Amino acid sequence: AGGAAVGIDDVYREVMRGYGAAQAKLAELEKESAIQFYLKDSLWPAGLLIDTRLQDEKSDGFRKMFRIFLGICTLVQIIVFALFFHQALIKDLYFDVYLQGEHADLLGAFVLLAHAAFVAWIMQ
Repeated sequence: AGGAAVGIDDVYREVMRGYGAAQAKLAELEKESAIQFYLKDSLWPAGLLIDTRLQDEKSDGFRKMFRIFLGICTLVQIIVFALFFHQALIKDLYFDVYLQGEHADLLGAFVLLAHAAFVAWIMQ
C-alpha cells in the first residue's frame, strides 16, 4: 500500500510468474466440462491493462487508446442500431407496408428489428 508505484512491467512479470499455476487450473477446469464459453474468460487482460492503479506511461497510453477505440466502436454500434430501426420502422413498415401496401416487407421489418435487438443486447 505504501510501497513504490506499480507499473505494467511489474504486472507482466507477476502474470508470467503465475502462468504455470494458471495453466494447470485451466487444464483442470477443461476436464470438468465438455462445453465452455471462453469469450468472457479470454477478456481478463483488458481488466488488467485498464486498471487505473497502474500509473506508468505505458499503461496511461494504453488507457487513452482503449478509450478512443471504445468510443469509435460505440459510435459504430449506435449508427448500425439507428440504421436498423430506420430501415425497419420508417422504410419497411411505414412507406412499404402502410403507404404502398407491400405486405411482403412486413417480414423484413421484423427481421431487421430482431437484428436491432441483437445489437442492443451487444451494446449492454
